[in-house]
Amino acid sequence: MGGADNRSQRGAPNGVPWGAVVADVLGVVGAQTLFVVLVVLVVRSGPARPTLLSAALGTVALGLPAALLGTLAGRHRLRTAWRTLPVMLRSSMLCGAGAFASLIAIAAFGVALVLAATLPEVAGAERSLDVGVLGGIGLAATQLALVPNLMLWGLAYALGPGFRTGPGLVRVDTVHPADLPDLPVLAALPPNALPRPGWLVLALVPIVAGIVLVAMVNRATAGSRSRDRLATVLVAGVTCGLLTGLAIQASIGRVGGVDSHYGPTAGWVCGLIAGGEVAAVGLLLLGGIDLAARRAERPFLAEDAEPSFWRRRMPLLGSGLSARPSRRSQ
Repeated sequence: MGGADNRSQRGAPNGVPWGAVVADVLGVVGAQTLFVVLVVLVVRSGPARPTLLSAALGTVALGLPAALLGTLAGRHRLRTAWRTLPVMLRSSMLCGAGAFASLIAIAAFGVALVLAATLPEVAGAERSLDVGVLGGIGLAATQLALVPNLMLWGLAYALGPGFRTGPGLVRVDTVHPADLPDLPVLAALPPNALPRPGWLVLALVPIVAGIVLVAMVNRATAGSRSRDRLATVLVAGVTCGLLTGLAIQASIGRVGGVDSHYGPTAGWVCGLIAGGEVAAVGLLLLGGIDLAARRAERPFLAEDAEPSFWRRRMPLLGSGLSARPSRRSQ
């Protein structure tokens, strides 16, 4: 019996040593933040003047989840820590991440269409630089590194706030041109405001993400109460908004002075819009699905065969009209 108990204890999964995990995470994030602060202090004397507070907060915001996942994975406790979370929270986080992934996929598809439509302008801008073979390789690598930022800027454009290009502004309803860096891919930016019919196409972006969210929630919470399913949609919308805001905030940069801001003005605005719209679409769709399911499962009652109030009143009105003497009969 004692040997069996010892074997069962050895085979049972151990808990997560949260004290050691927190110490490792703080050490990694602290070292990263210190390194970023030193880099910011060094480059503040040049033409690029990054903001110290923004760089530190961005490093902490992005480093904390990455360090937590890395520490748990290094200790082989990632799955154990994930299973300690409530089931509803796990489902909400997965569904919110799926909705965020759908937003990124839609933005990537839109940016690919724009690049394909403006390929002659981009190629002409690249030929005008005449950088040679080695310069062309470096220019291509720089533009490839900028593509994720363009995807997130396109998402901000679709959500409504748009993005800044130095002193210029690119938004659905207005475009203020500005002198852009010598990157051919920036020739694909829209020169004018989007026509009104195009606004309807952009309105489909959060709707599609909301449909994806509802499909995932409906599958993950099958058989649960409607209240729990709607709560899952709300938490998933918050998760989608947080991921969107953090990703867009990471795409913001500043080169030069105060008027050299590139990217959306504030990531939290885009996150609030994305999370709110996706959650609203999800609540409407899932609420309609649950309501239709309840109506379909509701048994037929005798009251259902009774005429409604207006149908009961119609014969009375008709009889009153028929009782009036007509002038022809007189």
